[in-house]
Amino acid sequence: MKLTERDRARMEGVHPDLVAVFERAAQDGGIDFVILEGVRTVARQRQLVAKGASRTMNSRHIPGQNGVAHAIDAAPLANGRVSWDWKHYYPLAKVIKAAAEKLGVPVEWGGDWRSFKDGPHWQLPWKLYPADAAVEVRSDEPMGLGHAETQEPAAGSSQRFDVVIPLVLAHEGEFVDHPDDDGGPTNKGITIATFRRHIKPFGTVADLKAMTTAQAVIVYRHEYWDKVSASSLPTGVDYAVFDFAVNSGPRRATKFLQRVVGVADDGRIGPVTLAAVRAMTPVAIIDRLCDERMAYLEGHDDWPAFKNGWTKRVDRVRDGALDMARNVGVPPPDPKPEPSSPDLTDRQPDDPGPDPAPPGGKQLSPLGALFAALFSWLLGRGK
Repeated sequence: MKLTERDRARMEGVHPDLVAVFERAAQDGGIDFVILEGVRTVARQRQLVAKGASRTMNSRHIPGQNGVAHAIDAAPLANGRVSWDWKHYYPLAKVIKAAAEKLGVPVEWGGDWRSFKDGPHWQLPWKLYPADAAVEVRSDEPMGLGHAETQEPAAGSSQRFDVVIPLVLAHEGEFVDHPDDDGGPTNKGITIATFRRHIKPFGTVADLKAMTTAQAVIVYRHEYWDKVSASSLPTGVDYAVFDFAVNSGPRRATKFLQRVVGVADDGRIGPVTLAAVRAMTPVAIIDRLCDERMAYLEGHDDWPAFKNGWTKRVDRVRDGALDMARNVGVPPPDPKPEPSSPDLTDRQPDDPGPDPAPPGGKQLSPLGALFAALFSWLLGRGK
């Protein structure tokens, strides 16, 4: 199906991540639906509460401090008409949830609520999308020639997350339930407590084990990357702080960064911390931060059980982060062909080839080079 101009008009002013979910759901097809409402005024919300159609004035339909709404109401169509029959909402919910997972956008459906179920209602989670969080424009268009895909994403770019997340996931591995790990079972480095907080409130160990990489990326983006304001940090520093946060918690990683740059370690990155970060070289910050991180880990109760893995991890993060910091804006070297033996039969007239000049400095002509090669071959056969 295709969204109509009226559908898109009703989604104006809604967070682009949620709009993208409905665009993708329409693109994937399977269920026809219509957008009922996006942005809602305070006055309209009061009316709905008075009618009993809503129970709160703290609706995600009302734009937050960031200027956007975080909810959309949509209804399935049956025989071309809006349906209020629950049997049509469950198939639509399945399509929308699948679209959200493909895009890596966490969504909440009113039909899943325990009380006051609301079939048309969809919203972005409060914890992951606070009303005062900055809004980044989502772009799902394919990159063409000349696009920044071929360049290192700049510091502060959301593309930096896409660069470093595979490096972090490589350290975390798959499902493990180590008896010495106080956090209990983990999958891709995510504990069951974190999984329940972000993905499935009453999830089991089996649910954690079945968690997809797309779900894990959602957690890493909102639970760690955003909490340490990594998109505001210099290239390389962002990776070092992000990985520290994943391994030891975002608040601790933030405090250690603040100590390194010489500001109060209140655990929150703001203008003062960012100014101090910019006053130091990224290389110096990365080295000192990794040194402090190792000192912390060596004093941890679990150091005897995990010292080898932790040491390797910090070493790799240090090397990777320093490499990023030292090569910002440096284009990759041109690929060099593997050296091979000269092939005289394929040599073109304007390409004398790699034949070295003989003693005395004179360059052999192509014919002279051919005779020299034949002479060397004859001498070799005579040995």
